[in-house]
Amino acid sequence: MPVNTLTISTPKSNVINTGVRISNPNSKECINTYAIWDTGATNSVITKSTAETLGLIPISMAEVMGVHGSKVVPVYMVSITLQNENISLLSEVTECEELSADCDTGMLVGMNIIGMGDFSIS
Repeated sequence: MPVNTLTISTPKSNVINTGVRISNPNSKECINTYAIWDTGATNSVITKSTAETLGLIPISMAEVMGVHGSKVVPVYMVSITLQNENISLLSEVTECEELSADCDTGMLVGMNIIGMGDFSIS
């Protein structure tokens, strides 16, 4: 069985931020963007602008709870490829507002994805 790993070395920071490729599994439209890794997030999210750019169509709606309270948002199915190009997966994600002032961060990686592997920070 192949072992796929993603190792990132960065200066001390309070944000874990990596490159990802997000694709629409139906149209194969894709974008390269940054993702924030958040162990406090139960599920992964993409920004509204990322969903619009990819032409995603919601597969359902979900009530999410965040720092600003409860909200009903679209749920999408996306293909995600991590920065090392060896790890790709299909996942449901919910929609959120922008994650960065310059809109260069299109995704937040939550525990539904982090929990698929071993996660270590040192």
